[in-house]
Amino acid sequence: MKDFVKGLQLRVEIAEATEDQLGRVSQLTFRTNQFNFTTIRRSENEIKTFLKRDGANCLVVRVADRFGDYGLVGVVLYETEADRYKVDTLLLSCRVLGRGVEHALVSRLGQRAVKEGGRNVTQSRPGDCPDQEGTETESVNRQSVSARRWHCSTPN
Repeated sequence: MKDFVKGLQLRVEIAEATEDQLGRVSQLTFRTNQFNFTTIRRSENEIKTFLKRDGANCLVVRVADRFGDYGLVGVVLYETEADRYKVDTLLLSCRVLGRGVEHALVSRLGQRAVKEGGRNVTQSRPGDCPDQEGTETESVNRQSVSARRWHCSTPN
């Protein structure tokens, strides 16, 4: 499988969303189900409103390989807080799953957090962690960025 993925000559670009990409970001929130951590659906105007918040950010993912350009296939909406990046939306089109794009996206977010002072990356949503009640938080801490794993823990 690794040889297959390597043979694809995959190119993954992760960057801040531009104004002209927000329509596609909105489409992905409505159309992406398989790899959508929160299934929050947002119109373009709702995304613009979200991005007006203090510390709000949007990263987009574009993917291409030797067969062609998949276009804009991933989104992360998050807010920067004093001690963490709080992920609001994290999604990726099923067309690029299993090729390492999901790992690259989570890793990039973790690298940004560490670069900005060692923040954790968390995402609150109900029912993610077994043996927990209420809202749990999935966290990527400095140690797990390199391991590319999510750690479940309860909010502080």
